[in-house]
Amino acid sequence: MSNKKASKFSFYIETLGCPKNMADSRQLRTGLRRAGMRESGTPEEADVLILNTCSFIREAQEETIDTAFEFLELKKTKQIQVGMVGCFPERFDKAVKEEIPELDFSFGARSFGTLATDILSQLGIQSETHAGGHILSAGKTQGPWSYFRIARGCSRNCAFCAIPVIRGKLTTFGASEYERQWEEEKFLSPRKIREAILVSQDTISQGMDGLREALDFFSQKEEIRWVRLQYLFPDRRMFDLLSLFDEYPKLVPYLDMPVQHASDSVLQRMNRPGASSLFNEIFSAAIEKNPAMEIRTSLITGFPGETEEEFSALVQFLETNPVHKLALFRYSHEAGTPAGDSLQDDVPENIKIERINFLRNLHLEKRQPIREALRDTTELVMLESFSGDDALARRAVDSPDIDEILFVPKSSLPENLNPGDFFVAELHTPMEYDWLGDYAGPDPLG
Repeated sequence: MSNKKASKFSFYIETLGCPKNMADSRQLRTGLRRAGMRESGTPEEADVLILNTCSFIREAQEETIDTAFEFLELKKTKQIQVGMVGCFPERFDKAVKEEIPELDFSFGARSFGTLATDILSQLGIQSETHAGGHILSAGKTQGPWSYFRIARGCSRNCAFCAIPVIRGKLTTFGASEYERQWEEEKFLSPRKIREAILVSQDTISQGMDGLREALDFFSQKEEIRWVRLQYLFPDRRMFDLLSLFDEYPKLVPYLDMPVQHASDSVLQRMNRPGASSLFNEIFSAAIEKNPAMEIRTSLITGFPGETEEEFSALVQFLETNPVHKLALFRYSHEAGTPAGDSLQDDVPENIKIERINFLRNLHLEKRQPIREALRDTTELVMLESFSGDDALARRAVDSPDIDEILFVPKSSLPENLNPGDFFVAELHTPMEYDWLGDYAGPDPLG
């Protein structure tokens, strides 16, 4: 492919893992499009397949490897180039090069600033200057929201986590970086961004001044109606952060605070500061600040040495705290992490799974009265998309891709409503995770 012009080639990016990877993929997409490449809607249509990977836990690593070999199967039937970027090759660079030699390129997670140039150089593709104008991704549906990184890396040393190894120490961003990401969005699509989701590995460590700078920037964008913070570490700065909900009307009443465990002895072995009593205080303060606030957290079962008594602390935590959304993970013993290198993975896999299932069922049981209390109430929602006879909408307390969807009959909506528009909906039937509802009126702000 040497000395070939970029405009002759198309690319497709498959993004695995967390929303932070989606922000990285946007940067890569922008670089490739500005160099003149076209973007395909499916892998089968592309000349260059790029897998943006995740390596956080074993399941993510397995998904990365499986997807890579699915891409390489396509290479057997057509002349394409296949590469891997991001967290997996950052963490397992030598193994990738030795065990998957069929890949045409691989670059780690710390190279996204120059990644488009690096890929083109590796493939011998000549960059061209794009003439400008909006670029729509063929065959791809982009919601009326987007993720924006407000920091990269993490300076904590949680015993189970490989993020500092993969992403390096915490680097906070400022207005110039937010402007760069905003310009990427405007370059890639003419759609209005109605919701900005601010993400990082450790969002609270921006500090209050840093968070205000980010919230100022995105709140001032007229088209943005909602701003959401995700991945807040549960330390005492959370009490100061709660004041931001009064300062910034666009900040949605949504608290995403992964606590990981509720046994103080397990938290110590995890090398996580804080205690279950602190988590209880933060959750109570959040609900007191705004009774409509909904809380998302995550828990890990089966950390080395986790006893029945320590597991019971997780049960007690769910029984006594208002947890509206819950992510559950079984501990993954990862080489290169403090726990992976120094502790024995001594909780059997079947026990980890049993404990996860118990917590999941308990959580569904405890949240049911909360959801029943919402039955027949009305709420402002954002229209996200259409699917068959349904309109898919979302409440402010639900984050895209991971939380609940409200299904509304498409026929009940005014004909002029489009994705990104707001309307009032009635919540009438709670399902296990999602809602059924009806159109109840127009956006009160017009």
